[in-house]
Amino acid sequence: MPSLTRRATIVGMLGAGLLPASFAANRELVVGYIYVGPRDDLGYNQSHAIAARKLSLIPGVKLIEQERVPESEAVARAMEAMIVQDQAGLIYATSWGYYDPYVLKLARKYPEVVFRHCGGAWKPGDPANIGSYWGHMHEGQFLAGFTAASVANNDQLGFIVAKRIPSNLRNLNAFTLGAQIAKRTATVKAIFTSSWSDPVREAEAVNALADQGVSAIGCSVDSCRTIAENAKRRGIYFTGYNASVKQLGVEYYLTSVIPDWASINIHTAQIVMAGQLPPNSFSGGIAEGLVTIDNVGEAVSKSVASRLDDLIGQLKSGQKKIWQGPIIDNQDVERVVADEILERFDPRLRDMNWFVRGVSA
Repeated sequence: MPSLTRRATIVGMLGAGLLPASFAANRELVVGYIYVGPRDDLGYNQSHAIAARKLSLIPGVKLIEQERVPESEAVARAMEAMIVQDQAGLIYATSWGYYDPYVLKLARKYPEVVFRHCGGAWKPGDPANIGSYWGHMHEGQFLAGFTAASVANNDQLGFIVAKRIPSNLRNLNAFTLGAQIAKRTATVKAIFTSSWSDPVREAEAVNALADQGVSAIGCSVDSCRTIAENAKRRGIYFTGYNASVKQLGVEYYLTSVIPDWASINIHTAQIVMAGQLPPNSFSGGIAEGLVTIDNVGEAVSKSVASRLDDLIGQLKSGQKKIWQGPIIDNQDVERVVADEILERFDPRLRDMNWFVRGVSA
């Protein structure tokens, strides 16, 4: 099995098996990518499109793509067309809502095709030709929250969130915990837009937060372009997500949390090209290089940048644990007891449905 580089050593779960005999190893591999938004959204979809471009450079790989595909029967039709018309052997369904029921249905119908879904949705009992890959993005959000609170003019921060799913709640809570390292009294006002991408609601959220007195904003949406532009207009510091948005407001830009999907996507394709079935789950974070944090903006002082570098080093070495108790939620319920540590795959993180103390939503 091809190995990952040291930078991209990802946690793999469940060993690789053999693909059905109908799959001929070393044939040309047609790889399909499906995006819920535009490939150049300066955000989530663009991060996957960058990985697709890099994967397409591998000899023997033919890339096909379709953008702006809703989380509906439209994605099932798009995937089936790639399989039937283009002979796709590997499909990356990149949006959260694609998985159930659409990827599940197509995987059962086409067992010789390998499906990869971004998120942690795969579970034992699901078809073996499906797999999940994802980044522990909350680790980057923890660092973004620390940076935001370190630079903010007060202890009131904001966070704009797409949907109420565990991964977004982990991002929000980790951002808050990071902020509270910099300022113990930091609070975070959260606004949910109920959409991966809604420029109107995102602009309204920035304005609402600005009117409430927040001085720095983070986010967990597909693209933070609108958030960045409006934060700059309102004179509020901001952190980005999925892509660097430094160019949208240099004097207010702090940093961005950015995934690097290329290494794991290439690794998976190489396994498939060798006639093997990849492991069903891959994940990684700051230590593995799957989650990165952008260079800080000019609003971040050298002393804060130095403290941020120290915190990054502590996360990589394991010296710092994000989810170390005591952690109290915003209803005064103790979720993690003193000295207890929630590791990455703890069900309380996987199924998170609560807010840490300091979050108002």
